[in-house]
Amino acid sequence: MRALKLKHSLDSLSAISKKEMLIISEIGLNEIPAATRFVEYLYLKHSVSQSGVWYTLKQLKKKGMIDFTEKGESYKPLALTQKGLHAFRNRAALVSSGIVRRQEVAVLKVS
Repeated sequence: MRALKLKHSLDSLSAISKKEMLIISEIGLNEIPAATRFVEYLYLKHSVSQSGVWYTLKQLKKKGMIDFTEKGESYKPLALTQKGLHAFRNRAALVSSGIVRRQEVAVLKVS
């Protein structure tokens, strides 16, 4: 049963791109509650294009992994959903499954 749960976890994580995992990891650190500031932060820290970050944020929201305020909505802080928290907590599984190379873990590691 436990092996089946791990396989399911890895299968769901394998559908996550490296950029999505980077964003999930950074959101998981819970340092920047506003999406606009978060986009600027990723641009400055990781040299990721701002339009690319916005696109990925919207994709992660569609997948149900994060939530944040979009135009016309009342304020919601940028945060992981339960599904996003699952991915954030299972970053180590990404390395063992080969989805992320060991040297990339430093980027995904929580201090």
